Parts: sequence; structure tokens; C-alpha cells
Amino acid sequence: MALDATLAASVSAVLNDLPPVIDHIQKRDDYAKSTAAQNTVAIYNDYSLALKTLQASQNPTSKEYEALDDATKGTVLPQTADLISANIAMSNMGQLNTSRTIEPTYATAENKLLTKLLDDCQTLSSLLAAEYAGSNPPSPPPSDLPDPPPSPSEGANTDTPNFDIDSYQPETITVGDLDPYQLPGDTTIYVQDKN
Repeated sequence: MALDATLAASVSAVLNDLPPVIDHIQKRDDYAKSTAAQNTVAIYNDYSLALKTLQASQNPTSKEYEALDDATKGTVLPQTADLISANIAMSNMGQLNTSRTIEPTYATAENKLLTKLLDDCQTLSSLLAAEYAGSNPPSPPPSDLPDPPPSPSEGANTDTPNFDIDSYQPETITVGDLDPYQLPGDTTIYVQDKN
């Protein structure tokens, strides 16, 4: 089964975003000296390959969707957000700041490309998560209820204690500064006299 149309469109959008982003990063003045920029390009190239593999897959599994979503959330989104933050810091540096390695206009132009990539990756991540969550319905939560008592046919104790609710007299109980009549849900508390 091929990809869902919405998911396929999202994969295509991210694949269309990646080449201009990679090209822009590689054309930075500091690219040759920046291992961070080189690592980002390597991450984006690996991600592009993973997306193309998913796109070509005839019958992707939920594990493939989940692995790609993990890569999106765990690597691509943080790397993109970090690069956007670094570019903002770079564009705010003064003209004579020796730490500034690219021009503010270049950083701003790169952030436009990165912001679109970030948005498309977030959309893709949500679609991937829905895809693998839908194919693996969650297990029912474990019951916190105790096991039911055994039936008389299973050898349960059938002796019932002599218990007369009418013999109990309501008592006023103070809980903190609350009067029992102020308890939520009109709760009345009955206490057995231990005498």
C-alpha cells in the first residue's frame, strides 16, 4: 500500500525544502571552517535519503513511520531550531564583532528557508505519529480493580457477617476546618462506635 495522500504531500514538501536549505548552508562564508554547518548538511542529506526511501516504499510499516518520526523529532527539528537561533544571534551582532561569521542579511535569508523547513517537518512529524499510532492501537490500561470475589460454586466463604446498618448512629466528624455538610458531593460520613 502506498503512502496516504496527505502524508505523501508532506514528505514531498520537506523534500522540496531541503535542497535550497542545504545549498544555502554550503554557500555560507564560514562553511569550510564550521563543523556544525557541515554536520547539519550531513544530517539533512541523511534525512532526505530516509524520506525518499519512505516515499519509494510500497508497504511502509509502523516501525518505519516511527523511526522516521524519531529522526524528525530527535535530530532534524532540534538541529533546525538551533541553526535558526544561531542565525538570529549572528544577525544581532554588531558590524565589528569578530564572532560574526556571516552577514546579517544572509542569516535572515537562511532563516526564512529554515523556518519553512521547520514548519513542514513539524507537520510531517504529526502525520507520521498519527500513522504509526493508528496502526498500533494502544493496549487497554491495566485494571486497577481487585479481582472479583470467587463465586459460591468456587468454594467461596458464604458466611455473611451479622451487619445491621440501622444500628449505626451518624456522628459529626470534623475534617480540618470543614463541617461534614460542606464536603463536596453531599457526602455524609458514618462512623461505627467502637464501644
